[in-house]
Amino acid sequence: MLQNRATEPNARGWYYLTTESAEIQGPFTSAVMNDWANQGFFGDETKVSYGKDGSFFTVGQLFPGENKSEAFLLSAS
Repeated sequence: MLQNRATEPNARGWYYLTTESAEIQGPFTSAVMNDWANQGFFGDETKVSYGKDGSFFTVGQLFPGENKSEAFLLSAS
C-alpha cells in the first residue's frame, strides 16, 4: 500500500527493519535512504517499506543489482 495525501504527514516516508531486533525505524526521506544505501548501510536482505502501513520488501527485491545510486528515489513516471 502506497501512502497518499490521507496518510498522516508524520507517517510518510521510508521505514526499515533493524537486522538485530527487527524493530521498525523511520520514517526517513528518500534522499536520506538513498544516501545510506550508497554508503552501504543496507544489505540486500534489509527489509524496507514505503509508508507506515506498507508491506516490507528486501532492498534486493526493490533495487536489484550492485548499483544502488537510484535506490529509494521515487519517480512520478
